[in-house]
Amino acid sequence: MYRYADSIQSGLSKDAHIQIKILVLITLQQMENEIPLLMSKTSILSLATSTIAHPNLSLAKETMKFLLMLSAEKQEIIFSPPIYPILMEILDDSTKSNVIYQLRVYDFFVKVSSMSQELLNRVVETGILNSLLKMAYSEDILVKLNGLELLGDLARTSQGYQFIVKDSGISSKLDELLDVDNALCDIVLPGILKFFGNLAYIDPNIVLLNHPKFINTLNCGLKFADSNNPTYRACIETLGIIAKTQDGRNAIDDKFNVVAILQPLTLDIRNGKSDVRAISMEIFADFVNSGSSVQRNWFMTLGENSTDNSAGQVLFQMIKLPFEELQGAAYSILWTISQYEWGVHVISECPGFIEYILNRESGNFKVIKERKCDVIANILKSSDSNNLVNIFGTPNVIKMKQYVRDGPFYIRTEVNVAYEDA
Repeated sequence: MYRYADSIQSGLSKDAHIQIKILVLITLQQMENEIPLLMSKTSILSLATSTIAHPNLSLAKETMKFLLMLSAEKQEIIFSPPIYPILMEILDDSTKSNVIYQLRVYDFFVKVSSMSQELLNRVVETGILNSLLKMAYSEDILVKLNGLELLGDLARTSQGYQFIVKDSGISSKLDELLDVDNALCDIVLPGILKFFGNLAYIDPNIVLLNHPKFINTLNCGLKFADSNNPTYRACIETLGIIAKTQDGRNAIDDKFNVVAILQPLTLDIRNGKSDVRAISMEIFADFVNSGSSVQRNWFMTLGENSTDNSAGQVLFQMIKLPFEELQGAAYSILWTISQYEWGVHVISECPGFIEYILNRESGNFKVIKERKCDVIANILKSSDSNNLVNIFGTPNVIKMKQYVRDGPFYIRTEVNVAYEDA
């Protein structure tokens, strides 16, 4: 740092190329062991912090990572000059062109608040979160939606949930918006639903108990059962957030007809547009993430009304799709069910399924190779060896163990001898 301080400062100057600035910020992110020295270089800290308000999004993201590294290593530094005054100056700028930069600063402080209770307390003391709360009541729809999204991100931590539900009281106020009948309701509703979904991620039973309007709104939206309807998609994605935990899945099972929810979702998985199919598969994977017979029955809805009437066959076809995003989403479902004995039986009962997974020629994308290896490792952990032998046979179990030992990127080498013609 001593040797290159001038070069670093030059690389962050106004005239420096964007890629140079990004490279410098990436370098600064790796200096967590030199925080005391960084604190003494106020000119570098000033230049680095200012780039959070740069039009180039990639540069701003690297600035965010650098500031978050500082927050994690020494929290006082972001509440002290020169960093804190620069961030406050951005928030105080009332020009419309600066709104996007203000949202970045709010996003930064939400991420800081999510790190620990102590950091949340410090951010609350600054009044920044109170300003963020006001965004949720803004007459500007885009500002309102961004505010709700940031508050939802905060709600997915225990200390953020505590602040939003008990300290700020905003959840009760937003509850009132669920039955507001106005022309803008449909635009704002998806943001409000996802906000409550993030709240329910932490404590689904309490949130669903205390907000009956939320449940009623979800039930009404689910009746559309049309992936082109934004309210329906918001309802499904909200339930997907809640379904990421076992408590959430239990709460959904208690308050909703889950099979009725999953039936249109599985139609989207089989017949929807690519982006809808991928999102629907990720949500479905969260719903079936349990070893209980209830989740097994939910998984079986994937095969209802399909031509072969087999959930396993439908999933088998999904992992053979030629697009990385769709393959990856299908492997999310496969990874989920491969953790449980009922899921292993689904795989074994589908002809050619395990052989396809064990074939290293199938799945050419890096992430797919990694997920395949993880799926096989899950299968090996799901039951004892004797049971697996009974399910798949000794040769396949041996191949699975060897596959995991070799890793996802193993390539078998072959030795060929060339003979020169006489």
